[in-house]
Amino acid sequence: MSAHNEIERKFLLEKVPDGLDRWPHVEIAQGYLANDSHAEARLRQIGKDRLITVKISRSDFRIETEVALSEEQFCQLWPATEGRRLRKTRYRIPYEGHTIEVDVYQGKNTGLMVAEIEFPDQNSRQQFKKPEWFGAEISGRKEFSNQALATE
Repeated sequence: MSAHNEIERKFLLEKVPDGLDRWPHVEIAQGYLANDSHAEARLRQIGKDRLITVKISRSDFRIETEVALSEEQFCQLWPATEGRRLRKTRYRIPYEGHTIEVDVYQGKNTGLMVAEIEFPDQNSRQQFKKPEWFGAEISGRKEFSNQALATE
């Protein structure tokens, strides 16, 4: 089990950055067991790893706890996420001491590309200068949250 505070910024991408496929990437299937404006519980399969994650929202960060599941546990819970799922490919790109996670969505969200950066503290979050290939900032916009994308 792991837990940490999540301090992040999120941006739309209008085009894929050059050489995206050369960066490490993984397929993600994600489904929501429960969510509201203050907390969520989701299942996630990342490659061969299976997790249940609980996030609790605070004003400008979230507390996130992840617990590994066996394949059997995951398969027992996955049907409960029906109608609240998404699929995406996540790329991890190093950038000026940070890691940019680029999510390229599939299925009903095909065409959507989002970049997300997590920060160790609020100061580094505020000081971050986005690369030229980023589009509009969408941090905090509910319509671009994974929960909203999974339930459209």
